[in-house]
Amino acid sequence: MPSSSTSLFEDLVPAMSVVWVTEQVHAAALSARLAAVGRRVSLADWVSFEVMRREGCRAAFAFDPDFKAQGFSTLPAV
Repeated sequence: MPSSSTSLFEDLVPAMSVVWVTEQVHAAALSARLAAVGRRVSLADWVSFEVMRREGCRAAFAFDPDFKAQGFSTLPAV
């Protein structure tokens, strides 16, 4: 019987793709982060938002309400 981590790997990984953070994506995310005065959203989240927009993603598996605030659907809904 496979372990739960093996099952997770076999079931989930084929559905994912890796998107490398380019200098342009990093610069756009950093600009957005600096423009968001007073908001406590991490640079990592801003990078995620930028990549998602560029890739045409409309939903995220996230428990973070910042994704919804940026116009993305979240699974599960937050």
